[in-house]
Amino acid sequence: MAKKQKETLGQFVGRVMEEKGLSRRRVEESSEGAIKADYVGLIISGEAKKPTDEKIKSLARGIGVDEKTLLRIAHRKRVEQRTCALNADDWSRKKIAEITDWMLTRPDLIDSLMGLKELGDEEQRLIIDVVKSIVNMLRR
Repeated sequence: MAKKQKETLGQFVGRVMEEKGLSRRRVEESSEGAIKADYVGLIISGEAKKPTDEKIKSLARGIGVDEKTLLRIAHRKRVEQRTCALNADDWSRKKIAEITDWMLTRPDLIDSLMGLKELGDEEQRLIIDVVKSIVNMLRR
């Protein structure tokens, strides 16, 4: 059975706009001008390579979808691009992609990891050690 390919950010936005009968200008108005109609077009066409999280949130408001959903779709693409650029063997790429897919379905985990990113190296190592200990304990 063929695996269903995930929509890109542009494909998702274009589909939602079409389903809701939204024009680019209407999206701009709904976002209170926070995202311009021309930029919406760049996102749909895939020409906007790295829209900021603020632009994605504004776009979500403009098309009337949940911000976290749109951020998840946008971040999935960014992670896939970074994953492909890694110089790792096929097994590692598959594991990274598998973990990334799992993480993208868990906004609470992403929020926690973003908080972890802001801590210093020592605090990060301490938290990682604690998580490893918990996982090992649960596996027993």
